[in-house]
Amino acid sequence: MKFRHGSTVEVWRGTRNRDGDRSLALAASIEHVGVQWGASTETSDRGPRSVTTATLIFDHTPDIGADDTIIIRGIPGKWNAVGRVLPVESPFTGWRPGSTLSIKEVD
Repeated sequence: MKFRHGSTVEVWRGTRNRDGDRSLALAASIEHVGVQWGASTETSDRGPRSVTTATLIFDHTPDIGADDTIIIRGIPGKWNAVGRVLPVESPFTGWRPGSTLSIKEVD
């Protein structure tokens, strides 16, 4: 289930130096990822905020954790995982073509 014209997704993982300062380091760059765009909502609680959702579709099960930051090349913004990577499995045949991950961006 590789998407020939899919997006490239970068996974950035937080690290701490010896002084305890946190920084992000590139953990993985994954090509041919499908992106299914969700909805955007806006709230005015404590100032205007916008939340956009999407689902990433992979041909394998990538190592992405809840604390990782996700960047979709060509799309501005930083995304966070919602939950964990889940396998896609056909209830009829048991075929497992890949996995999905729900993500969100909060402005």
